[in-house]
Amino acid sequence: MENFFRILMIVTIVALWIIMPCIHRREIHKEIESAGGEIIKIKRCFLFSRGPFEIVGKGSTVYRFEYWMRTERREGWVKIDIWLDSDWRL
Repeated sequence: MENFFRILMIVTIVALWIIMPCIHRREIHKEIESAGGEIIKIKRCFLFSRGPFEIVGKGSTVYRFEYWMRTERREGWVKIDIWLDSDWRL
């Protein structure tokens, strides 16, 4: 029984590791498209790439993205924590 819970916990953690970036990307697409823009590319920033954010906690992920707004190419940053609370820099 103990092994079952260990395996279940490992499967849950791996599933979240795979699913959370997909959810984050969907949130970025939704936010930019609601403002009238179109996403060009999204890059997840690791370890020392904090972008414009001073503090990035353990449960937060930073993404850098490029998008078109009308005829202008722009860059934006977003910090999304584990509860999907986000901090945008457009």
